[in-house]
Amino acid sequence: MVAQDNIKIDDAVLEQAYSWHRRVERDTAEADEGIWLAYAEWLNADEMHQAAADYVETTLNFVDDNTEAVADKLHDTDVLTASHLGNDGGPIAENTVVRAENRFRKPSMWAAITAIAASFIFALVNLTNLTGHENFVREYQTEPGQHQFVSLEDGSNIHLNTQSKLTVTFAQAERRVDMGYGEALFEVAHDGERPFIVSVAGRDVRVVGTKFNIRRFNRKLTVTVTEGVVDVVEGADAEKSSNKSEDHIVEPIRLIAGIQLVHDEQTAVSIIQQVDAEAFTSWRGDVLSYEDVPLTDVINDIERYIDIPVVRKGDLSGTKFTGILNMTDPIASFGLIADILPVAVTITSERIIVRACDGCQ
Repeated sequence: MVAQDNIKIDDAVLEQAYSWHRRVERDTAEADEGIWLAYAEWLNADEMHQAAADYVETTLNFVDDNTEAVADKLHDTDVLTASHLGNDGGPIAENTVVRAENRFRKPSMWAAITAIAASFIFALVNLTNLTGHENFVREYQTEPGQHQFVSLEDGSNIHLNTQSKLTVTFAQAERRVDMGYGEALFEVAHDGERPFIVSVAGRDVRVVGTKFNIRRFNRKLTVTVTEGVVDVVEGADAEKSSNKSEDHIVEPIRLIAGIQLVHDEQTAVSIIQQVDAEAFTSWRGDVLSYEDVPLTDVINDIERYIDIPVVRKGDLSGTKFTGILNMTDPIASFGLIADILPVAVTITSERIIVRACDGCQ
């Protein structure tokens, strides 16, 4: 039995945690949402499960970061043999260094590796307490028509769409992004010690893993998951400003790959729906893809790419658009729209006018 965060972990649970670690690592490339969802359910079933998962992650990372020292210790103890690596038995060859997750294919190895790693962990923990994770705050903002790709120090990536603004704060306890407005695609590196949280529109999007798109525009929040699982919960600010009783518990909304949450900030109504997640992230290639979308929403999107206003005239509410628009030349998109929909478009250097009409076609 070991302990993590003052929680005692049974050996059986530790073995389960390691088994899950191998499954998730192996299946990440295929983005198997069923495995991610099952893993998330296992984590949430008991606090010991989360502690065990963190312990496995920390131990494997420690061993991989200290391969030579651990390998020497393994040779000294004469505990690890080739049979533990799935071979035909016999001692490990001198100076052999094996990836941490390959060292523990048999659950019985956890007792050995825990004892061996313990002689190094004390120094590691004290070093962490002295230095901690590097704290930093960075603000990122894009102008009309701009994209920005940000690679963070933890291995996570953020791709900002046009007219977007967010602030990244990394501390020892958590990684947090405060999103003011716009749109961004997040690819989050797993860190069992520091959760990754995106605060936006009074909601916290908490990462279970790994890739998702967030858009906030015209008081509407849209969260689209492309890989893995995220939880959407009311943020601390929203809870404080509400009239809920102290014992009121707000359950998180869990989203898996291909599922989208649309939250209207004005009406406080949320809709969960299945979507083509790739279509909602096509903006990364300067392409906007639509299927039966209100023309007013399409115009709103294009307007974010240009620096002149778009004037709407007439009733456009019932007009819908299906097609693909190239944002390398956003103004030209209005001509395409006028070719296929009953609208007239006038373009000047100062503004663009989109007018509903019955006899345009």
